[in-house]
Parts: sequence; C-alpha cells; structure tokens
Amino acid sequence: MKGRFFKASKSGDTNQSLLTAESQKQKKRVGTTLIITMKKIFFLFVLLFVIGCKSEKKWEYGHINLKEGFKKKEFILLSEVAEDIEYVFLETNDNGLISDIRKVIFDPPYFFIMDSNEKSIVIFDENGKYINTITKHGQGPQEYLGICDFDVYNHVIYILDNNQLKIVLYDINGNFIDTFKFTEYATSLKVLSENEIITVTLNGLIYSNEGYVFSEYDKNFNLKRRFKSMNKNERENCYSTISFYKQKDTLVYWEYNVFDTVYNIFPDGSSEVRFCLDPGRIPSSLVQSTQESHKVAAGQFEIGSLIETEDYVFIFSIYNRQFSSMIYNKNNNRTIGIENYLANDIDGGGSFWPSFKINDNKVGATIFPFEMKAFLEKEIAEYHKDFNYKRYRPKLDYDVEKHKKLLEQLENTDDMSNPVLRIVTMK
Repeated sequence: MKGRFFKASKSGDTNQSLLTAESQKQKKRVGTTLIITMKKIFFLFVLLFVIGCKSEKKWEYGHINLKEGFKKKEFILLSEVAEDIEYVFLETNDNGLISDIRKVIFDPPYFFIMDSNEKSIVIFDENGKYINTITKHGQGPQEYLGICDFDVYNHVIYILDNNQLKIVLYDINGNFIDTFKFTEYATSLKVLSENEIITVTLNGLIYSNEGYVFSEYDKNFNLKRRFKSMNKNERENCYSTISFYKQKDTLVYWEYNVFDTVYNIFPDGSSEVRFCLDPGRIPSSLVQSTQESHKVAAGQFEIGSLIETEDYVFIFSIYNRQFSSMIYNKNNNRTIGIENYLANDIDGGGSFWPSFKINDNKVGATIFPFEMKAFLEKEIAEYHKDFNYKRYRPKLDYDVEKHKKLLEQLENTDDMSNPVLRIVTMK
C-alpha cells in the first residue's frame, strides 16, 4: 500500500505534492464509501430487528399453543412427568355401588365420589374402605332432587340442587346440617373456606344487566358480594358452563367447551389472564363435519377438561369429533400433543390420563377393573403379534414386581366391582 501511493519521482517536490493530493482524494473517497456501507448495514440490521419483533409474540402469561399440540403428537412415557403411580381399589358394598362417576374430591383422609346415575355421594377412606353413601332424595327441607355440583370442606358435604335452587349440607355420616335456598340459578359450587362459598350464577350472567358471574356467601348464607362482570357482547357469546378450581391460593376459572382464556380471580373480585389458549389456524384437513350441529367455528376448539398441577396443564380437547390430549409445560412454555395418553412404564398398568386432582402435585383417574383387564390383555396381545405396533410403541421397561402385584389385585375383582382410583404423583 505504501509503495503504491507514495512512489518516489525525479520531478522532486512538485510530483510529491501531486501524489500527496491524489492520496488524500483517494482516502476521502474510501472513507465516504465506508460510511455509506456502514449506514446500509445499520439500516438492514434495524429492519431485521423490527421484523423479528413483529413476528415473535411476547407472552406475559402462559401461552398454550393448541394447534401445535393438535397437529404434532408424541409418544410420552408416564415416567417423564411422574414419579410414581398407586392404586386404590374401592370396596364393593351393596350400599355403595358406583355406576357413573361424575366428580371425585379428596378431603383427607376421605374420597367423595359423585354418582350421577344414583344421585348420590359415596364416601371411602384413603385405602378404599367403604364409609357411607349420601342419598337424601326428595323435596323436603333436608333433601335434594338432584346433584348439579358438590364440594367438601372439613368433611362437610355441600350439595348444589339447582332443581330446587338450594344448597344442602351433610356431615360424613349423612346427618343433615343446614340448607340454604336462593333465587338465582347456579351451576357450579366451590367452598374456599367456611365463610367463603362461591357459586357460578347464570341468572346474573344471562338475565341481569349487571352481567355478574360469581356470587359469594358467608357461612350463614348471607350474600356478601357479586363479582366478575361481563359486558353485553361477552354474555351473548358465553353459552357454555363456567368451570373453576383453586390452584394454591388462587381461584381460577374458564369457560367449559369453547373458550380461549383461563383467568385468575383475586380476593377483590378483579381478574387477569392466567393462560391464553391459542388455536392458531385450523388445518383444512380437520374441517370434515357435514352436520351443522357438530360444526365448531373456525379457529375454535372444544375443551373437554383442564387440570393444572405445579408444573403442567393437562388438556383434553375436541375438534370436529376428533380427540386430542395435550400437556402444557409451564416451565418451558411448550405444548405437546400426546399419542394414546401417557404410556405407563412405571408398572405397566395401562395408559394414564388424569380426570381429577388430589392436590397441586397429585392427579388421579378412575377405571373399572373389568376395563383395566380388557385393556391390558389387548395391549399385550397387540404388542406380541404386531411388529409395526412394536416399532411405533417401544417395549415398556416397567417394574415387573409392581406389575405382578397389580395383576394379583385385579384377579380378586369381577364385572360388578367398584372402580379403581389411579393416583399419580408428579415430578
């Protein structure tokens, strides 16, 4: 570089001056070109940054990607999310035969099971021993016609009878404690404490100008307040049942069936988004239904159940009569579609999917013994005869001794035996 721009000449100082001037011009041109190039690079960097910011959504709350979970399904082992599974074989008693389980509540040390066919609450201890059955059918002040919902707090059973617009209280022995009649049509019930009884009130949601969703009563059933109002447009589009649960110390609610948001409810009645359920764009291959009654609006899923634990949210969804099970991991914000539920590689006791919650770290599911027997026999037979089944579903490396013990317990059951509770402890 130095030899090229500063070459010596016989013309002496004049030529040297000319060379110096030419060199300065060259430097100026190079400097100008460099500045222009750097400006272009900077502009391009800014443009890419802006585009990137627009294309990537920043979620301040849990973002559950339903489309991701519905389209791409993975084979997930139970041991990937759970530490252990245990079984509670419910005692079969003529006074407590269960035919259709609608709801299960665990209030230590008892299980309370709602049988919708019998309109009863059947009670067992934590080992499955039969305790009692609540069956107080009738129109008297200490009776109920049906069970729309129920809850348990400190072993006191609260039964919501929306046929007679009342709540009836019993102790664990079936003794009548109290009753409360109200004028509003309630569909759900949650007892947060002895002095905090919450109902979901459709009168306020549909017929009242206030548009409130929840009503709260004290232990004497005096109305304390109504809260979580919806505007007219929200009320017109809310045609499903409101479901709610308690996660740690927070009351959480969502709209059963078609919905896209799960909310936190705070003590002052205010709310905020807890999870956003994002269906994304529905694949055209899924739009197959020709019956108007079974069509779901584009961009919406039906949610059959939602169960939240410390680290996961279990979602059972339906779109155009096609079912999908999904798990949302709260730690990495990822949604995973599950193939054939969670494969039980802990004791080989059949695939698992939760249907009720014990606490923030335990979930459960019910199954009748004859169903479990048939399931295991079918699963084992398919594995041994079908090579493609093996390749698609690898052999489960479960604890042989645990599996043997489970089969021995099933041998003592028959088609009339009460259900088995499968309790899973999460990692």
